[in-house]
Amino acid sequence: MWTEHTRQLFEQYINGQLTEAQAEELNRVPEEELLAFIQAHLEGGAAAVEDGQVEAAVIDPERVQDLAEQILAVDKRAHAPIKKMRRFAIGWLAAAVLIGLAIVFGGHFYRHWLQEKDLDELSSKNQQQRYHNDVAPPAGSKAILTLGNGQKVILDSAVIGLIKKQGNINIIKSDSGKLTYALISNKTSETEYNTLETGRGGQTSIILADGTKVWLDASSSLRYPTSFPGKERKVEIRGQAYFEVAKDPSKPFYVDVNGMRVSVLGTSYNIKAYDDESTRIVTLVAGAVRVTMDQGKTLEMAPGDQVKVGAAGEMSKAAHADVDAALAWKNGYFIFNGSDMTTLLKEASRWYDVEVENRKTANPRFYGEVPRNTPLSDLLKAMELSGKVKFSIQGNKIIVLP
Repeated sequence: MWTEHTRQLFEQYINGQLTEAQAEELNRVPEEELLAFIQAHLEGGAAAVEDGQVEAAVIDPERVQDLAEQILAVDKRAHAPIKKMRRFAIGWLAAAVLIGLAIVFGGHFYRHWLQEKDLDELSSKNQQQRYHNDVAPPAGSKAILTLGNGQKVILDSAVIGLIKKQGNINIIKSDSGKLTYALISNKTSETEYNTLETGRGGQTSIILADGTKVWLDASSSLRYPTSFPGKERKVEIRGQAYFEVAKDPSKPFYVDVNGMRVSVLGTSYNIKAYDDESTRIVTLVAGAVRVTMDQGKTLEMAPGDQVKVGAAGEMSKAAHADVDAALAWKNGYFIFNGSDMTTLLKEASRWYDVEVENRKTANPRFYGEVPRNTPLSDLLKAMELSGKVKFSIQGNKIIVLP
């Protein structure tokens, strides 16, 4: 039997409130206690079947075994034998508990589940009807390059190779769609400012003239000079971007966004600052960063730190941020560790180029990981497995049902 303290630790973990010391405690929970905890959750769903509250379904004990092994692997426990669990019948409620636990303790387990068993097999006819207007994952970068003279280049249809020559810079498109600004000579030439932007459902990347690499998420833009001849390097962004800044101690690198400046010499970090979201977020992966507001407020960041800036300019800093979640968009995933529904649907709206109509007053939180290269229905069905919400897709719109 598990202890009350173990139950509290799990609750803290699921709510994303587990401290480093509590995480170490959770790692020391005996395997038998851990498995008993999972078994109780699953059998709680089975009780609902026996009472006739939900329709029964059969979960193979091997799946439960796999779940336990994944949890133990995540906790990096010794590879002790795991006791086999008995076979039992459970309903949709218990299935949601099983998948919910899998989502919490290992996104890779959930991805394997999606690959092995089509989510439609877990869906009712009603759900299939609600998703008959499914939206396919985006294709192409949806990126537009606007040159300093106002000329626009649609990158999806642009030829591979040299796109344009600007002064002593060649703009080159690779076969993967990435732009590179290549220095032709060291001769001084007039610096122009270009803008690279992505539409809804698009992503792109660029290597600037100094070697800095930038990735742009959907509905984002980057304004930058064709070269950096002065004593500083300065760019502007809107939306979300990830930077790997080339080191140059003689030329600090500045990113300006909505009254906020991020200053570095050479580092890797993510900035999220969409116009339709009140909070701007900077997450530092490596190096050192200084975040400065127009009012003069400043915060220094170390690797793993995350700074949030509110609509009124208020600043807060948290250590040990969830870097994987912050970079999930760049790595091809939706990761939501306690993300609320409104935030998730904004991200889905930008990625799948759809609108959202919310008929629900509650704003539940979710935990999980879903690939971005799957249809919209896969994301929504994964959220539905929590039992907290239901959706439908009507035309180009996600409907959150009351």
